[in-house]
Amino acid sequence: MKFAEFHSGIEGKEEILKIFEKEKQGVTDKRMLKAIDNTVQTGELEKMKSWIGKLSHATQRKIEEYFYNIASLKFNSYIAILDRVRSELEEIKRRKRIIFMDELSLRLDEFIKREGVVPEIYFMLGDIIYHYLIDEFQDTNKIQWDNLKPLVENSLSQGGSLFYVGDKKQALYRFRGGDVSLFDKVKDDFLSVKGPKEPDTLNNNFRSRRNIVKFNNKIFNPENLKKISGLDEKAINVYKNSRQEVSRMRNPEGGFVRVKKIEGENLDEKLENLRNEMLSNLENIISRHNYEDIAVLVKHQEDVRNVTHWLTEKNYPVASEVTMDLRKNSFINEIVSFLRFLNFPADNLSFSSFISGEIFARASGFDRKEMFSFLQDNRERKTLLYIIFRDKYEKLWIEYIEPFFKKVGFLPLYDLVFEIFKVYSLIEKFPENEAFFMRLLEIIKEREDEGENSLQSFLDFWNEGESEAFQLVLPEHINAIKVSTVHKAKGLSFAVVLVAFITREKNINWFITEKDRKLMLKHITKTGNYPFSPRLEKIYDTEEKLGILDDLNSLYVALTRVEDEMFIFMPSDSDFAGLFEEEEEEEEEEETGKLPEVAEKVGKKSFVIAEETVQVPAPRVEEVPVSFQVALAFPHWSEKICREKIDTGTFIDSKRRKMIERGNFIHYILSVINKVEGDVGNLIDEKVDFSKEEKGFNGDTGEIKELLHRIFSIDEVREWFSFDGVNEKEVVGNPPSCFRSSREPTFGKKAGGGQTNLMRIDRFIMTPDKIYIIEYKTGEEYSGQISTPKVATCDSLRREEHLKQVSNYINTVREIYPEKKIEGYLLYVDEMKVIKV
Repeated sequence: MKFAEFHSGIEGKEEILKIFEKEKQGVTDKRMLKAIDNTVQTGELEKMKSWIGKLSHATQRKIEEYFYNIASLKFNSYIAILDRVRSELEEIKRRKRIIFMDELSLRLDEFIKREGVVPEIYFMLGDIIYHYLIDEFQDTNKIQWDNLKPLVENSLSQGGSLFYVGDKKQALYRFRGGDVSLFDKVKDDFLSVKGPKEPDTLNNNFRSRRNIVKFNNKIFNPENLKKISGLDEKAINVYKNSRQEVSRMRNPEGGFVRVKKIEGENLDEKLENLRNEMLSNLENIISRHNYEDIAVLVKHQEDVRNVTHWLTEKNYPVASEVTMDLRKNSFINEIVSFLRFLNFPADNLSFSSFISGEIFARASGFDRKEMFSFLQDNRERKTLLYIIFRDKYEKLWIEYIEPFFKKVGFLPLYDLVFEIFKVYSLIEKFPENEAFFMRLLEIIKEREDEGENSLQSFLDFWNEGESEAFQLVLPEHINAIKVSTVHKAKGLSFAVVLVAFITREKNINWFITEKDRKLMLKHITKTGNYPFSPRLEKIYDTEEKLGILDDLNSLYVALTRVEDEMFIFMPSDSDFAGLFEEEEEEEEEEETGKLPEVAEKVGKKSFVIAEETVQVPAPRVEEVPVSFQVALAFPHWSEKICREKIDTGTFIDSKRRKMIERGNFIHYILSVINKVEGDVGNLIDEKVDFSKEEKGFNGDTGEIKELLHRIFSIDEVREWFSFDGVNEKEVVGNPPSCFRSSREPTFGKKAGGGQTNLMRIDRFIMTPDKIYIIEYKTGEEYSGQISTPKVATCDSLRREEHLKQVSNYINTVREIYPEKKIEGYLLYVDEMKVIKV
């Protein structure tokens, strides 16, 4: 939207006020005349709300158009800022040749629609894939399906198949573009294809005991769902096949359900009552269940934090996004404080936080009380704190701080932090936090792979990154109560589930609409512009209905996670409170977990099994701290790390460091040169100058230009650059046992258990009959220490290892293109030598 719309909105209003003056001529109702006069005088069109239907159709259309347009103006200033940011971002992406992963689907969709053809990769995939199985189809968005559809069509035309699985009742990701309507539309896309197209409905429940299945059958019965105000027939129809049969193989009988309505005048009262009810029930539950059997499912992240706080207050072991967040771990925060100090030594707060923490105290043996006294005594001195500490505790400084003080800025961040782990013996001294330490290294490694290697960029990410990036992934079995949102619990099951859906105020009055494949924001309020525009009314009502269905789907997912016992805490003013009201004629249905019966049995460690009560044994295990359990799940992890050896001298010796910078710069120049046409000399000079500005290189570019001019006089090099190719081509394969390239850092496990490596080929060229693989090397070719950014210092890595590297590339590419002839070459830039592998 543009700022000009604001003026058009004002002009539209003035035009309507003039029309009102004309409308008065035909009005006889004095109250209506008074309303028109008030509206004209004040300019407040809302005053005509009660009389809108009595105005002429032309005036009504003008008013509707005005309010529809004005609904967008509230966001104009924000959108204008967003447009400027987006323009800047697009320019940066263009300059750096970046495409975000999140936009790939949209880019592909736009390309197919614009060009009317499919990319070459579709033909390659179409030749090898004939059968498609898509899971969780209810959460697929339209762009994803449009991109996949040509492949499916090709498959079906050749006798292939499409099999998609999902549950419309578990559609939770509409906010992310999930379109549940695709579930039925896709079937109609292939009406001409022979074969069965009718969906199969699976009504077997292998998870829950009988009383729980019966209870859910009753709650989600379409007739019962009609009690929900605002839920239309189309939404209710989603649940027409919700009834399930018990198919659990082990102990299918029984099951326990309790519903407790939560009263309260306001949110605070509801939360307090929920807390009391939940803790009261938990005391009974944990007497017969392990902590790991219990899950608390909530709707919002804020509720996760509240419930986690309540449980930890009572010293229950809890596993949630709160307890598994690295940024809330005290030991990790001590390490980050140390990094902040190393990055900015004048940061007295970070330095004092680290030296007064548990890590420094345990490693140095220094008494924390004395450290606090030291900080207290020097809190107002103007000298930097670390200087005072260095002078007073020289031995501690030399042993525990000075090594990092000298190396910061020279060592890669990963290696710096790993050195901290070793010097402070973190794994040995704090084994219960090993998994948190390990996750910190993983995050640093992930950032490194993305090209963010500096300490400052990591600290910025630490402060501003999304919370999910700092979560510790839990082992499957950990003896702690799980607290999670319903979205995170989807697909999981628990012996005992406590469902706590607290109603929060819905203050959302902004709505997203689509026009010409572009999104628009509309500000709509029920008491404001809603009555004046049928289009705004439709947008508002549609979103409200879909929101109710979203909440119902969340409730369904929550209530179907349970195996044995379920405790539901539902606010009495919830949209869904009526679902749990007992009808008088159904009072005799005790087997479904009738609420009065359930309430009587809650304190008796019992399940309701038909009409008899069976005592439940109390399996208890020895309590182990949650963090220690996580650590035990990853034994000897440091021995499994496969990472290049870092020669720290390289980062301290300025001469060698300059050689590395030069080598990096040459590789970058070659990466921005593709097909060479015309005057190669001018092209080289242009690319060198561009690269210098882009990378901020301060070395001698004249020498590099001269070198590259000579390189491009080599016949083989000229041939390589006479074709369109791909620079920095990524392939996945197996690295030589010794070789660990700093540009190829991602190691993992293949399905077969072997090491895998993300490798970047310097130049990859595919012609109709041949593939060229070219690897550049700067520095010495044969012997001695190879000072190059591309060559790891694994013992005596020489020419043979370079040959192994390219051979590995060839073997990997041959698996992808077995029909192609493949040639590999090594280009030693400084030696001006080409070696065919």
